[in-house]
Amino acid sequence: MMAKWERQTKPYQIGENYRLGRVVVGSAFHSWTSGEDEPQEYGSRVELPGIKTKKKIHLTMEDAKMRVERAVGVWLGWVGLDNSN
Repeated sequence: MMAKWERQTKPYQIGENYRLGRVVVGSAFHSWTSGEDEPQEYGSRVELPGIKTKKKIHLTMEDAKMRVERAVGVWLGWVGLDNSN
């Protein structure tokens, strides 16, 4: 299965969803918890069984996306699939 990133389209969402086939399995997004005078922070969330869904905070969007990709890759290994096809 091939996973891909796509822009979030709902109101008040600033980020991207990580889609595996037709299912959104994770997301990387702008975190609204950073203050006005603080640098921007980005969050990541993975929505798969056996993966903790607590939001993680990152300094760049690329870091957030890499965390989601790694977690999904590990999960696919657990269930006997890989993300290369």
